[in-house]
Amino acid sequence: MKKLLTILATSSLAVSAPLSVVACNNNKKPDTTDEFDFEVAKRDALSLISTITSSYLNTNLSKYYFIDEEDEPNLGFEFLSFQNLDELIATNGGTGDVNISEGSEAYKGLSEDIQSIIEWNTISREVNTAISSDINLAGVLYEKQNPLQNFYDIRNAKLSLLDEGAIKLSYQISTPVTLRDQAFEKEITHIASNFEMNFIRIPDLATELSELSDKIQTELASSQFANKFEFISDSGDALKTAQFSQTNSNVGEVFNELLTNLPSIDNNLTTDVSQLTISSQYLANNVTDSTSGYIGTHEWSNDSDSRVTNIKDYFIRNKISSDELSKIIAANYSGYVKESQPKDFPNTGDTTSSIAMSVYRTLYSMSISARFKNMLAQTGSQFEIDANDNEEKRVVGVFGMKVNNLFVNYQNPNFPDKTISFALPENYVFSRQKTSFANTQDLFNDFIKVSLEFNKQLYNFEDDNEDYIFKLNLPPNLSLADLQFNKRYKNKDYFDELIYQEILKFKNKNPESKVEDYINGYTGFGTEFEVNEQGYIRFYHNNAMWEKANLAFLWINTSSNLPGGGDVFGAKAFFATVAFAETGPTKVQFILE
Repeated sequence: MKKLLTILATSSLAVSAPLSVVACNNNKKPDTTDEFDFEVAKRDALSLISTITSSYLNTNLSKYYFIDEEDEPNLGFEFLSFQNLDELIATNGGTGDVNISEGSEAYKGLSEDIQSIIEWNTISREVNTAISSDINLAGVLYEKQNPLQNFYDIRNAKLSLLDEGAIKLSYQISTPVTLRDQAFEKEITHIASNFEMNFIRIPDLATELSELSDKIQTELASSQFANKFEFISDSGDALKTAQFSQTNSNVGEVFNELLTNLPSIDNNLTTDVSQLTISSQYLANNVTDSTSGYIGTHEWSNDSDSRVTNIKDYFIRNKISSDELSKIIAANYSGYVKESQPKDFPNTGDTTSSIAMSVYRTLYSMSISARFKNMLAQTGSQFEIDANDNEEKRVVGVFGMKVNNLFVNYQNPNFPDKTISFALPENYVFSRQKTSFANTQDLFNDFIKVSLEFNKQLYNFEDDNEDYIFKLNLPPNLSLADLQFNKRYKNKDYFDELIYQEILKFKNKNPESKVEDYINGYTGFGTEFEVNEQGYIRFYHNNAMWEKANLAFLWINTSSNLPGGGDVFGAKAFFATVAFAETGPTKVQFILE
């Protein structure tokens, strides 16, 4: 069975995937064989393929963005020339846009010329190496084949007469990508990137535009500007944060600064950043190696455990505030949540960096990110993070940004009332995500504090109730009238909705909180649940009852902007484990009213 999808590489890659709760039982690693994990790996593979392909295509084609008519004989083109395109426009009315029909002689001619400058073998090799060498992505290959086909299409070719001396050719390159589906059948996805060429008869203008574009790219890659891009966000959700960064970064300010300080350009050229568009994608988040994924097992029933006593003192006894308890839990090496120490984490009693959230975790993620390393090499950027710099200790993520619609306006001195606008080639920059807090220890403290308060609401804990039943409201999509007792339900279908509802309720009560930034995933309840006539809940995974449940809320989520899923290797909020017997009451109950 073949499936056909279309993904535009010029916008953020977003492929929907089914949700699932990460099945993490006590000290076991999450099950990575379920549908959700496969879909996530496939989407990550498509994202990486799209990034590499569009990057190399941009490198090949940006050299031909501005073509001087006098240089055309040196390019080796058989069809593409100012004269041929001008004649084509003239035969189609002489003004406005001309769409070039696929299959026409003009289409064949321009396709052959464009294909002659694309180093497709290099692109194919780089993509295959990147995917096949990544143990997490190689599993989505179809019969271990190179995911790129041996061909690509030129589509949507259009001519625009900008001026008597300037013609723009815009087009799209569509590339089929072959991966497998869940049934190991071939699945074909198309990725597409948009490009253009400008054929210019005005003397020296093409050279000036090309030189300006080269200067900008050189400056962006320099140490002076490569490390200036940033935005402020406390969210661990990669997709949501990428969208946020597209309109809340300092990209416009940095570009203004760069252009203001550029060596002088022709007096007839002016730059315009007012229409900049950004397509953002996470490159590195705040995780460390797999040993940080384990969750402790302090039992809710073990009153001899001081951790449990402290938690109960907050949830049901009102003997300690969420502020006080969060500082205890969030302290490095507190023992409430087992976190492995990131590489190069200082052993000097640094109270400003949290083990759970730190620049050292970001550096680790950068070191294993194929997408980050590929784009760093492609751009030649001098982007780097210095963990010894106190300001850098606020960095919790790195995002790559494609910057388009930087325009250069040309005013012909012979026609001062007429301006021609040219869009420069796409630029690529690296941006830091920084926490709004003074340091990551303060961020983690607040994450734990909000998580404590959210859990108290979620479980409807009552003061001085030593019975400590975890009481949940029914999910909004499972009414009491529709609830069937002792029937298995999928966690991902109902707990996502329940947690969504509780997040909204909490935010309404606490509008200043960052709950929507912090609660990005959860784990510890298996994959299915059933409810008996008294509302008591039991959880299951692979048809086996979950003997212990330990709901943990996760800060990092790179695969979805919904609660289900999340990354157990990032920061987490975990407060207790409860045991389940096969019969009788349990410690988790739906409120049936």
